[in-house]
Amino acid sequence: DETTMAVTYSYGPVTVGYSESESDQGNSADDDESESWSVAYAITDDLTVSYGERDYDHDTSSATGNDNLTQKDSGFGVSYTMGGVSFYGSMNEHDNVLGKTATSHDIESYDFGVSFAF
Repeated sequence: DETTMAVTYSYGPVTVGYSESESDQGNSADDDESESWSVAYAITDDLTVSYGERDYDHDTSSATGNDNLTQKDSGFGVSYTMGGVSFYGSMNEHDNVLGKTATSHDIESYDFGVSFAF
């Protein structure tokens, strides 16, 4: 059983989004929950910056749901479009990946790309 609710609002160059999601695990009382938000700002018609965060609770059963299993993600992105060419990049931090609290489960990720439209 999965439920997702989301809302996005745009006004001028600013777009804000918020979502919540829940996934029940079969015949058990365990479930996963996610809450996220983001904001994007169009500096010009060609250049946009964005930031977002997400909290993902792994297995929120009464035995383990003491907020120790929360994965926290955050990221910053930039995109630039010039004619038929787009450049984009993002920098992200992920803490407690897979609900693990060891320092080795705190990672950073980067994404860069170029796309062409003909």
